[in-house]
Amino acid sequence: MGRFGLVITLYIAIYGGMTWLVLSSLVRVLALRGIAVWICNMWGALMVVSPLLLRRWDGLGHSELRHIAAWIAYVWMGFVFFAFCLLLLFFVFRILFWRRRVALSDLGLKCCSSIALFLAFLCCLLGYSQAWDIKVNYIKVETAKLPPEWPYVRVAQISDIHLGLIVREDRLKKIVEAIEASSSHLVVSTGDLVDGQMDGRQKEIDLLQSLSAPLGKFAVTGNHEVYAGLNQATSFIEECGFQVIRNEVLNLAPLLLAGVDDDDIKMAESFSPSEQNLLSSLSPHRFRLFLKHRPIVMEDSIDFFDLQLSGHVHGGQMWPFTLVTRAVYPMGTGLHRLKNEVMLYVTSGAGTWGPPMRFLAAPEVAIIDIVNSETAKK
Repeated sequence: MGRFGLVITLYIAIYGGMTWLVLSSLVRVLALRGIAVWICNMWGALMVVSPLLLRRWDGLGHSELRHIAAWIAYVWMGFVFFAFCLLLLFFVFRILFWRRRVALSDLGLKCCSSIALFLAFLCCLLGYSQAWDIKVNYIKVETAKLPPEWPYVRVAQISDIHLGLIVREDRLKKIVEAIEASSSHLVVSTGDLVDGQMDGRQKEIDLLQSLSAPLGKFAVTGNHEVYAGLNQATSFIEECGFQVIRNEVLNLAPLLLAGVDDDDIKMAESFSPSEQNLLSSLSPHRFRLFLKHRPIVMEDSIDFFDLQLSGHVHGGQMWPFTLVTRAVYPMGTGLHRLKNEVMLYVTSGAGTWGPPMRFLAAPEVAIIDIVNSETAKK
């Protein structure tokens, strides 16, 4: 079994199990019998395979129909996630009560399940609301490497917008408005700008084209650019007015800008240049801004950049999944001082993937002010 087959098998096993537990609780609460139980089972099976069918359906047209189908499938996914976590929590409490020889009656189990399902519904509502509440976070980084004529460089960082079936022009408009209000010198996208086929997305293209920045707009690839089809994804990003940086260095007036492809580029291309070789060519006397999708810092690269901007983790997107992302990527959302003056900023991203929800993981547009420390002293 290849990597793809293993991923699909794990997905069906995990999500199918979660869906079965939630629907079993729903059947118990509503006291369903006969054909109603059969309908629930068919619904669960359809919801489990729907994300796979939507991917298979990608690029075949019927955009509005796919949009509605995606909303149903991914809102259900969010509900299942919250309900599963709450039911699991009640199960743990039940084990604790059992050890204390306190048995829960059938009525008690129904009450617990009802509370869990209702709280999951409330979490979905709150999560949807938070997904639209895009924060603008300002971060200050001092350096002595900027030219005297540049007291500061303002960089607007967007990441993980996931334009596609769920995130469309209405959400993108809020993001663009936040960037425009910041008067940034430079706009960068640290991956996963797209999530699927982007044919017929003229409204999104027009919005991103309207963004202007004196030093330009630049982007690196994320894993979802690879999944969506690398060529069509990069073509769309370039049509939006961004220059895609693929393992290269650009000499901008106040700083050097470097960017690398996401690790999953190996799924589309056989050759991937060395990150260390790319960064080691940068002058240590210039400020070196490094764009990389995943918040992973290579030990042999840490001496060759001043600030790395990354995304990918979404801040966990929906707590308690935050605990999982933090375990996989220890350097989570926020500013991290790595070594001497070397820093990493990880944004929580501005969009959503899967469920159109954010729960205790606010979406953001990051505005990074790289301040000339010599000028600041005057």
